[in-house]
Amino acid sequence: MGRVTAKRATRQTMSALVAVFMVASFCLGIARIPLAAADPGSARLSLPWSPDDPPWVLLKGIHSWSGKIQPASSLDFAPSPSGGIGNVLAAGDGVAYRDGNCAPNFVRIDHGNGLHTSYYHITDIPDSLRDGTPVRRGQFLGRTGEALPCGGRANGAHVHFTVWNFSGQFDRSPRQEANVVGMDIGGWKIEWNGRLGQACLRLLTTAERRCVGERIPATNSTPAPFPRPEMPIPDAIAPPVPRQPDNSRGVATPLPHPFPSGMLPVPQPGSRPPAVLPAPRPRLSVSPDWPARSWGGFCDSGRLATISGAGDWTSWLGCLLEWLWMRLASLPRS
Repeated sequence: MGRVTAKRATRQTMSALVAVFMVASFCLGIARIPLAAADPGSARLSLPWSPDDPPWVLLKGIHSWSGKIQPASSLDFAPSPSGGIGNVLAAGDGVAYRDGNCAPNFVRIDHGNGLHTSYYHITDIPDSLRDGTPVRRGQFLGRTGEALPCGGRANGAHVHFTVWNFSGQFDRSPRQEANVVGMDIGGWKIEWNGRLGQACLRLLTTAERRCVGERIPATNSTPAPFPRPEMPIPDAIAPPVPRQPDNSRGVATPLPHPFPSGMLPVPQPGSRPPAVLPAPRPRLSVSPDWPARSWGGFCDSGRLATISGAGDWTSWLGCLLEWLWMRLASLPRS
């Protein structure tokens, strides 16, 4: 009788633990929603120079506003050494601010919904650009420079481009800096290997990759939303599209006409490409003897594996919940 009571108490305790972890995961998930929603995509931010300029150079990769490894909020861009003008342009629509002692060489733009960008070291900022001035994407903010009113270092004229995510008063603290890794800026997705000052940008339309020291064209500085799909036109309504030779290319091209039956409209040059969905995360399973092992690893098809690189806290919590459920199911039923 005592053994049955002990097993029942153990089962109730483990059920309570499962419930506690489920509530905790739900609360933590809600807390992370604003960070996930802060990723603006290329429809909101552009690279801070004109597509008419020669390609700029990624002078320095991922670093923080203060030059440390975290938060991963900033990139340094320099104009092309072969005739670059160095005009720094607004990455998106918003309201401009000149903040504190950085004001002579610093501009911040509030793009709304907690998203901000800042431009440091720049010179020749227009006098008309004051606190509260509305700006448009591509508007001139200044020129690249080496000024250091807020400290830091500058090896050559460049712009220290930072993305922020906050609401309320701006204080340039690390908690207000955004994480740009994986963000799509001007059609380029930012990739990082975790090393200070390193980064690569991958063009979403062609998968072309440019890293630190390489030139990056602003090919998608004024992106447009991808056109909405249209309903197919029945064959009885839409006849085949007539074609005529194109003397410039020596190939047949369609005449101006509604798109052919059963086909979607072709995106126009400069339009935003379809979203690239991330690869699904592999399902993790936990080893029943995990508590006897170190905290460093579990969850790999019954074999222990390190959790570094296996996913974020959701993977860890999912594994722990699965282990609790397995232990609960393995208890003999009275």
